[in-house]
Formats: sequence, C-alpha cells, structure tokens
Amino acid sequence: MACGCPVMASENGALGEVLGGAAEIVDPTSTESMALGLESLAGDDSQRATLRKAGLERARSFDWGATAEATLGIYERAAGVKPRHSSVFDSPAARKFCPQKSETI
Repeated sequence: MACGCPVMASENGALGEVLGGAAEIVDPTSTESMALGLESLAGDDSQRATLRKAGLERARSFDWGATAEATLGIYERAAGVKPRHSSVFDSPAARKFCPQKSETI
C-alpha cells in the first residue's frame, strides 16, 4: 500500500483493521473469491487506481513515531508515573487502551 500497489487481502485477523477499506477483499478459503479479486485488479483500471490512491492514504495514517509515543504514554499511565509528554498521555490512543485511574477498566 505504501508503495502505491493495489492490495488484495482477506479481512482475517487484524488485516481488516489495517486495510481500512483500501484493498480488494477476498475470502481466503475460496479460490473462486481469490480469482475474482485478481480479475478485478487485473481488468479494472478504475478499481486499481482507486485502491492505489486509497492505499497510499491509508499507509500515511501509520506513523512509527506516533505509535511509539502512544505506547510510551500507555506504559507510563499503567505504571502510574507522570508522563513525559502530556499530549501523548492524554491522547485518544492512550485512553483507549488504558483509561484514567478514575475510570473502570
């Protein structure tokens, strides 16, 4: 996706969340589904262009720096220490995985 290649994949495991609708989704247990997905990608210029654009946009939403900062904030919150970066500590990502102490888990 980050290289501008249209992607064909299943939504098994975490792939559905990662792909975010930016891929040709197929049933991995069905050769017919996979063949149809490949045909769609090979034969439909518009679909390829749409998935190429969507994939590039989706890939930009993943940022290792932001992931590391959010993870640090979660660890700091779990350890009960003052966060080094208050914006990370209060980020939606940190709150999603580790609510404030006044909240119940």
